[in-house]
Amino acid sequence: MNTTHHRHIPTRMCVICRRRFPRNSLNRFVKGTNSQGKMTVYADEKKRMPGRGFYVCNSRTCQKKIEKVSGWHCKCRGES
Repeated sequence: MNTTHHRHIPTRMCVICRRRFPRNSLNRFVKGTNSQGKMTVYADEKKRMPGRGFYVCNSRTCQKKIEKVSGWHCKCRGES
């Protein structure tokens, strides 16, 4: 009897191009407060920072548009 187990691979959507990718192949971003007290976006390289984050794929087009993502304040509703 063949008992191969297929491990579930979580997927997430790039907020720019709206395509789905395996979570580990995307870049995660979360909001936070900078030294001047203004809300800003931080890259979450370890994908473990608290708060609601959003994901962006590795395409050059999407990476260039990350700073211009409108509504990231809404996408990051959680406190960080």
